[in-house]
Amino acid sequence: MRLAVIGGGPKALAALTELDRALDSRGALDNHGAVTDRRQPRMSVDVFDPHELGPGAVWDRRTPEHLLMNVPSRIVDLSGPSFPLSYAQWAEGHPDPRAREVFPPRRFMGEYLRRVCEGLVNSPRLCVRRVRRTVTDVHRTAAGWWLVGDGSTPSLLADEPSPPSPSSPVEETGYDAVLLATGHRAPLLVNEYHALAQDEVLTSQDVHIRGAALTGIDYVMMLTLGRGGCFESASEPGSPADASALMMPSRQGLTSGEPERLRYVPSSREPRSITLHSRTGVPLSPKPPEQSQELIDHVTGATAKLLTVVSSAEPQPSADWWATLVRAAHSTARFLAVDVGTAALERTLLTPDHLEPGESAAERMRSHLLMNLGHITSDERWIWGRVWKLGYRNVIDSLARHPRDTAGWNNFRVAASNAERWAYGPPQTTVERLLALTETGLLRWEAAGSSPIPPEALNAITQPPGVRDEHTNTIPDPLWNNLANSGYVSVRDHERGIITTPQAQCLGPDGTPTPGLYAIGRPTEDPVIGHDTLNHRLHTDIQQWAQHLVDIATEGT
Repeated sequence: MRLAVIGGGPKALAALTELDRALDSRGALDNHGAVTDRRQPRMSVDVFDPHELGPGAVWDRRTPEHLLMNVPSRIVDLSGPSFPLSYAQWAEGHPDPRAREVFPPRRFMGEYLRRVCEGLVNSPRLCVRRVRRTVTDVHRTAAGWWLVGDGSTPSLLADEPSPPSPSSPVEETGYDAVLLATGHRAPLLVNEYHALAQDEVLTSQDVHIRGAALTGIDYVMMLTLGRGGCFESASEPGSPADASALMMPSRQGLTSGEPERLRYVPSSREPRSITLHSRTGVPLSPKPPEQSQELIDHVTGATAKLLTVVSSAEPQPSADWWATLVRAAHSTARFLAVDVGTAALERTLLTPDHLEPGESAAERMRSHLLMNLGHITSDERWIWGRVWKLGYRNVIDSLARHPRDTAGWNNFRVAASNAERWAYGPPQTTVERLLALTETGLLRWEAAGSSPIPPEALNAITQPPGVRDEHTNTIPDPLWNNLANSGYVSVRDHERGIITTPQAQCLGPDGTPTPGLYAIGRPTEDPVIGHDTLNHRLHTDIQQWAQHLVDIATEGT
């Protein structure tokens, strides 16, 4: 079998890891557990990506040191037959101790992904070839082969390919299957980060940034740490700022201690001011420390009830689904000894987040930091952040691929936007740095409408997941636009992503699977929820796809 993979980042790497695992298992045992002598099948794989295979553009190994991961590195596990180590196991042997931090510099993740890729390239079960092209067209011939093009020629392959053979070059044959793992189709490149740090025109200027989420925070770090500034402990000038040294266990899985008070030491190369502009002016909440197993078990048990109230015949999320979710949050509040009612919890979740009168962005961040540490009573937003994070698998599994109730789905989008801000913000170290910059007056926060955004503002708004632009109701990416116009993929009304089966097979407008065409990750967001993660086992699509493909490849052997 000949396979084309469009995109060469972490999701593609996860798919190849699972494919390698499925091929390794196939033929090793018969149905009765006896060892067989059937040879393992070998699959030819061409991976199309202009960036480095494995890290892709997002996890470039040249990423500056001070850009940290925003998820715990331990969730990343791409171990398989050809590379047996998770990130945590790999980092144990790394000579740089920063690789073993909970939120290490991102470049270390790029190193790990590259090592996994090297293992897969050397797998005896896969014949992996990298093709340095950005694919803009994928189409199927009358003979059933898939052809891949980059817009420079009618096709990279012959129009009517001959059946594949191990010795056939890619130009002489088509593909049996195509996996679309396009991820971030317009990522910020590492050279742009370095250029931001080196642009002397910005020194002593007022810099405005459109977007205050994770990319906007990256820009702030590049304009400060990236220009030679540093942070020191405000309590002991000159001492290293190490918040982790202040932590010690406390009740209910929270943490006791004081948030680190940092002082920013400028380099004289910073802008005069940095203003983050966002729609609401509300900052991301700091990611909390590790929670106790008791709290994890409580939230997962409460949210597991979501799986029992859904019906394939009923549009989701239904009234029963919402009521169950609110009850899960209420029981979590009681578990944490927080006195809050269900009405207040529901109202908070379904009302677009905003700063309270007199509340500043810095005050929001600091208050949620103190809630993380158990110093002040948790509010409704903090409770929802824990429910969403710890119960996320149940939330997304209960809604995956179900037909949508329009009003309920619109409410879900509001709820998800809120809860993700409270659950998946930056790590504590990053928030402490933002607070220090805000307190000096160097960093400012503005909501839409409070002040004009200059036309020269830096754009830090990340392209959203899915394939359809909600504002224009169009599919701007040429590859996905071509696939939709050809009837190979489809998008439901009010959603952004394409519809797939549990084996990741794309569905056409009439609901029938498109033979040989598969998609995983961000392009499928909405029908399948929650793809902005390095945890490839959060969804089962990739594992099911790998087994499905190997079943087809080895049929009759």
